[in-house]
Amino acid sequence: MTTYLQHEEQNTYLLLLSLKERFFLFTLYVRLNNQTGIHVPLFLLKKYYITTIGATYNDIGDPVWKCKHYNAMMRYDERINKDKQSKNPRFALCCGDGKIQLPLLEDPPRPLRQLLFDSNIETSYNTGRGPPTFRIHGQEHHLIASLLPMGNNSPKFPQLYIYDIENEVKNRLAQNLKKDILDEDIIIEIKNMLDKHNQYAQKFRMTRDKLQSSVVCDLKLKLISDSDEHTGNKRDIIIEKQSRRSKRINKLHLAYLPLQYPLLYPKGEDGYRPNILHKDHPNSHVAKRKKVTMREYFCFRMQSRDNESRTILHSRRLFQQWIVDGYTMIESQKLNYYMNLNACNNEPETHGNEKGKRIILPSSFVGSCRYMEQLYFDGMAICGHIGFPDLLLILTCNSTWSEIQRKVRKYNLRPNDCPDIVSRIFKMKLNHLMNDLKSGHVFSAIVGCKGLPHAHILIFLHPSNKYPNPKNIDSIISVEIPNKDTHLELYELVNKHMIHGPYGLSNRKASCIVDGKCIRFFPKKFHPHLLLKHRAHLNVEWCNQSTSIKYLFKYINKGFDQITTVIVNVQNQDGTQCNTLIYISIYY
Repeated sequence: MTTYLQHEEQNTYLLLLSLKERFFLFTLYVRLNNQTGIHVPLFLLKKYYITTIGATYNDIGDPVWKCKHYNAMMRYDERINKDKQSKNPRFALCCGDGKIQLPLLEDPPRPLRQLLFDSNIETSYNTGRGPPTFRIHGQEHHLIASLLPMGNNSPKFPQLYIYDIENEVKNRLAQNLKKDILDEDIIIEIKNMLDKHNQYAQKFRMTRDKLQSSVVCDLKLKLISDSDEHTGNKRDIIIEKQSRRSKRINKLHLAYLPLQYPLLYPKGEDGYRPNILHKDHPNSHVAKRKKVTMREYFCFRMQSRDNESRTILHSRRLFQQWIVDGYTMIESQKLNYYMNLNACNNEPETHGNEKGKRIILPSSFVGSCRYMEQLYFDGMAICGHIGFPDLLLILTCNSTWSEIQRKVRKYNLRPNDCPDIVSRIFKMKLNHLMNDLKSGHVFSAIVGCKGLPHAHILIFLHPSNKYPNPKNIDSIISVEIPNKDTHLELYELVNKHMIHGPYGLSNRKASCIVDGKCIRFFPKKFHPHLLLKHRAHLNVEWCNQSTSIKYLFKYINKGFDQITTVIVNVQNQDGTQCNTLIYISIYY
């Protein structure tokens, strides 16, 4: 016989539910009473809600909210003050709630507009399974050559606009490793477009005309950094007539990005410069910073607006390279805050022993050694205070999430072409997952979580909600493949996200199989409720050994692979000394 909740207990129980859950329970309660005449206890209805309706996919919706300042399309979960509901949400990711004001990009000229937005563009040449990878060795920088090449060297950089223009298209094709698959007619159309609309291309063409005339015997081209041409800023780009060495362009020059990405800035629009002021706003008089940072510049440019061209956002692999370039620029700006690198930027040819004293990055610099170590020490301190962690949860982004697919299909793109969309949706999904964990509906009461945006999360359960025996653990973690006949959706999710392969009888030569077992421990354990709701690679593992605590905190705080370089003196057989470079790899 069913035990009913007392009236006071039911009221207390209802207070623990959200408004949406209360409405659902009340509707179900009335429906069951009207159809069957049976009074259903509220706690049974709650259990039904969690196991059925609550386990459906959590769709966070589309970016239908428009920022009131510059019309960036945002999702409701990206608003300021996420813990409060609002009919007029405000957003900071796009423009800092109105502080950032940059000129909106205009539509690109034809043929670039056709190449970017025509749905019939051929993309079959990119047949790789994974996304393209950009590898940076050392410090990323942009170079510019002299106006004319030396000797018989092939033209490059601005020289293509000036030297041997009768064979310009041929010279441009020769600079590309994939010249065999490039369309010469498209190259000609783009060249003509830049000559007509791009201000830097026009300057190089004008320089060509001056050099070809008999009036000028020597010429230098100066691209000034500031609007005041008489300042003589050290960031100015001075291009000599001929030189054997290429010059380095300063990252703070407004032409740094337009010169590198003429197809993203087809009219030569300004890139970032350090003197862009914040727009006046109600709190501008108390703001500590009054100028736009690089991060704010790139955040503004990466937004989708109905009244702005999406030239950058639709440039696919070039857009990805632009993002990597922007990230390195932001990191360089942060380094300049901690280290005196101004001399290095203004005089790039200086040697390493002339760069001043050695400075160790503090723990406040994200990604530094001390930053990673500080996270580890903080985790150990938390563990010392509230005890050993109970669960390790790992969440991986799923490019087939409906929110991602709806967005990319709308513009004839792929998830690989939109890393900004993928990252933003993953962050919102992660926030929802953390809310699920903290609400107590999944693993009961928890007293702490620790993790980073890559979603390796340690969970500390409340002492009253520990799982002391295997039966209790089995109630929250499963390693079985669900029954295809009775739980088809869950079966498909496990097969898609939790199993890699094929291996076993169908593939005995798989690299992950040793002695008949997968060395990566697939299939992974999963939580049915979380898997149904988030539909991604989501592991839940039980932390069963206190001796692994150091590994766990190192694991969730792991950073970039690092290289330590040591220079030692080595004596040759003839008695001379030489320096040898030794690389020692350090992995977190």
